[in-house]
Amino acid sequence: MPPQLTNRHGTPRHSEKAVQRNRLATAEHVRVLRDLIVVSRVAGPKIHDTRIAAICLAHGVSQLWTADRDFSFFPSLRTHNPLVER
Repeated sequence: MPPQLTNRHGTPRHSEKAVQRNRLATAEHVRVLRDLIVVSRVAGPKIHDTRIAAICLAHGVSQLWTADRDFSFFPSLRTHNPLVER
């Protein structure tokens, strides 16, 4: 069962409200965020990484440079670890 993004009254949960207040939040960003949460089934602390991934994807970032392996939950966002020699 996919995670609920609204409470039982249909009101967005706090995390989505916070995203909508963010100045980088566009309708596209919120759509991408919702899709990433449903597809990757993340919850809890990983929501923060999901928000970063959604911002990147909504703004056309083709590759995120990070040493954080949690971004592997989002295959639609390519990552590169600059600390690892190829």
